[in-house]
Amino acid sequence: MTKAKFIYEKNKFMTFTISGHADYADEGLDIVCAGISATVITSLNLLMKLLKGKFSFTEKQEEGFMNFEITSNDIDLNTREFVDLVVSNLYESLNEISETYPNHLKVKIEK
Repeated sequence: MTKAKFIYEKNKFMTFTISGHADYADEGLDIVCAGISATVITSLNLLMKLLKGKFSFTEKQEEGFMNFEITSNDIDLNTREFVDLVVSNLYESLNEISETYPNHLKVKIEK
């Protein structure tokens, strides 16, 4: 099962971690994994462009692990609002996948 955990502090998204494998089907045929991956990678690419190095990112592909953390408070208000919109959209998108495939993806948010 893939687990997605989002940390929301002081009215801002700060961190998200995706871990595990969906195990819906064999590698290369796993539509749940493909949906999760496409959603997360699209969001990550946009966040990395927006934050220009004001983040840390760790990935261990074999383990199905990635962690993204905003590491700076020095982000202008417009960028911060857009970052929160991107992460909120990621959370909502993964939540939709988990509603359809609850045995393969679990999403939680910690406030």
